[in-house]
Amino acid sequence: MDNKKIAQHALAFIGGSPTVFEYQNEDNTVSVDIMTCTDETASELTTLSTIGLANVDIGKEFDGRPLKVELMMLGKEGEEIFANILSTAAFRIMENHYCEFGLVMENVIELYTDNATLKHVVLLQPVFWKNYSPCELDENIIAWLLAVPISEEERLYIEQNGIDKFDDLLEKSNVNFVDLRRENCA
Repeated sequence: MDNKKIAQHALAFIGGSPTVFEYQNEDNTVSVDIMTCTDETASELTTLSTIGLANVDIGKEFDGRPLKVELMMLGKEGEEIFANILSTAAFRIMENHYCEFGLVMENVIELYTDNATLKHVVLLQPVFWKNYSPCELDENIIAWLLAVPISEEERLYIEQNGIDKFDDLLEKSNVNFVDLRRENCA
């Protein structure tokens, strides 16, 4: 798959000034690129996107075509923890060949910090980017999912009430997605 075209597509809806760095798993057997886009209009905010995760078959189809995925995350400029969280989530998808809307990825935040109230991420629709659209590349459809940090209480809420109710709760709570020490909204 053409990672350059994937990056160009993501940059078109994310905007900002991009930098790309390669991240490797602990034993250096797998890597993924993370594109970080700094938004000049929103000080201290960045948008991060995996580039290359779409090379992994997750066994899904859309309109009879292979559905591939890339992940994105909001972060704070200059804070490496967000890229580490996103790359760890990508490595888990690569290992399991599984990803879907509403997937909770446990303990990916606490690997990098002891003092965050949030420990996990959940994969949701990228609703903050009004120009977002999936990428059609070759015979594949590539969709982005937003990795949202959540607490253990929020993970349990999703388990008990479903992802749609949690999505509604997030919208009503006006959550700061880059504050890893925020209070939980569940």
